[in-house]
Amino acid sequence: MHMVHVPGSISTLLQLQLVPLVIFLVVALLLSFLKRLSHQRFFTKIKVVDVWPFFAITMLPLLTIDAHGNTWLPLLLSVWFGSGALLLVIWFFKDGEILLKPFLIAWWRLGDLYWLACYVIALIYEIGFRL
Repeated sequence: MHMVHVPGSISTLLQLQLVPLVIFLVVALLLSFLKRLSHQRFFTKIKVVDVWPFFAITMLPLLTIDAHGNTWLPLLLSVWFGSGALLLVIWFFKDGEILLKPFLIAWWRLGDLYWLACYVIALIYEIGFRL
């Protein structure tokens, strides 16, 4: 039976976050270079912060894992997808139609804020209560 590795100090917690943070910074840097060098419309509209949900989804299981191997990630993903469905219903009743591209852009930008808040809350919980 495999034991779950739970960080026991702030230094091990920061070591767990170092590799995904470096990957996030490299992807953000590459995206920034692509925006400057490429004149394609797709790269000019994308923001560097749009990569944040990928980083947060990768990091949250490392932050919120407990001794049994459970994390907050399934609950947080369910809330995020539920908020997307709720936003879809609100837009349908407000406008009478749903345009997919503006909806997906708005949902992803709200997701940026949502995942940033989740990451900060998980980090405060981990440092403040569990360590």
